[in-house]
Amino acid sequence: MKKEPRAVSNAVFAGVVIVLVIIAAIGFVLYATKPSTISTTSPPTTSTTTLTVTQTSTQTTTATATIDSHSYSDCYANYYNNTSCN
Repeated sequence: MKKEPRAVSNAVFAGVVIVLVIIAAIGFVLYATKPSTISTTSPPTTSTTTLTVTQTSTQTTTATATIDSHSYSDCYANYYNNTSCN
């Protein structure tokens, strides 16, 4: 029985190497020509507003009362004495 060779031929090996080198070269070219990344985000903006409110109010209340010099108990007692409560 004759043994079959287990190695690949030189032509197959060279072909695979060439294909892999071409793929690697394409990858390097794509990486080298990629567009540069520019950040388009703006920094946060802080806004401060100060609001001052001053309120002044004045209230005046006037009360007038008339006070009789006689109390209720005086008038009640005068009623039984037949005297006036004025």
